[in-house]
Amino acid sequence: MLLILGPDRLLYRGPPVDGARHRHHALQLALSLGEPLRLEADGAVQQAMGFTIAADTAHQLSGGAPQVALLYLEPESAAGAELSASMQTTVQAWQPSSTLKSAAATEDDEAFTLIDALWLAELGVAASSLPPILDDRVADTLARLAATPGEPHSATALAARVQLSPDRLMHLFAQGTGTSLRSYALWAKLKTALHQALAGATLTEAAHAAGFADSAHLSHSFKAMFGLPPRFLFERRAGLVVRFR
Repeated sequence: MLLILGPDRLLYRGPPVDGARHRHHALQLALSLGEPLRLEADGAVQQAMGFTIAADTAHQLSGGAPQVALLYLEPESAAGAELSASMQTTVQAWQPSSTLKSAAATEDDEAFTLIDALWLAELGVAASSLPPILDDRVADTLARLAATPGEPHSATALAARVQLSPDRLMHLFAQGTGTSLRSYALWAKLKTALHQALAGATLTEAAHAAGFADSAHLSHSFKAMFGLPPRFLFERRAGLVVRFR
């Protein structure tokens, strides 16, 4: 199994992860390296070899044996913003090329670069796309949340930092990012906990580093976001190749 964590994306390649119905802030790209995937979302069930799932879309993904590749993109990233803007529906099925499937199956350290470039190119996203234009105060808030996910962040304190009222900041934040301030803050905390856990921390250590009250709080939030408990990674950590970019 391979897991690569970058500054604005996460790549997983390995056995299918059959989780419960869930939603998360990331824009998700799913690719089967074997049997077709089954996706339930928006009251419908589809089967395909590849899916693009918009951020914050409730869904349940299964199938794809023996291996799948899952790419999670921050919708605020350059690639994520461009791909989100191009989607006509919250879920889109597509047929990956043999070149992309070969790249996704590679075992070397270039997997991240290969999949990143090929996958996004097949979906019409330019590798050199410019970052989305955000209000400076929203950009400052995003940077603050990303840099200090373990700290308690209230809308009042964040708004005061950029000289806005809490209501105005929350409006601008939702307008610029497509999600709420609260949802993004939780996503930043979960990413930190995941990074800590994959680097060797215990579940309790990862929870505290990310600002959760305890491991139970982290487990509940993680399962609600990704559809599976964090122990899924702990139980497989010995056979997991982890890269941080």
